[in-house]
Amino acid sequence: MLDYKNFKDVGSEYRSAPFWSLNDKLEKEHLVKQIREMHSQGIGGFFMHPRSGLKDAYLKEDFIAAIRACIEEAHRLD
Repeated sequence: MLDYKNFKDVGSEYRSAPFWSLNDKLEKEHLVKQIREMHSQGIGGFFMHPRSGLKDAYLKEDFIAAIRACIEEAHRLD
């Protein structure tokens, strides 16, 4: 039998994970703020997707540093 308590506080692996378009200048502080906001709303994760409009050169130093900051914050928040 299903128990409502099992659905009330599910692990992050069972929550939604939006497709997160990265399409501007990647500012680490702003990205981390967005991750915290998603987490506070119960989002279980995200898929980062570079799109047209991205101001940082793809796979260059600034881009990698911004992605690394996102990964570190996501790990910190589980």
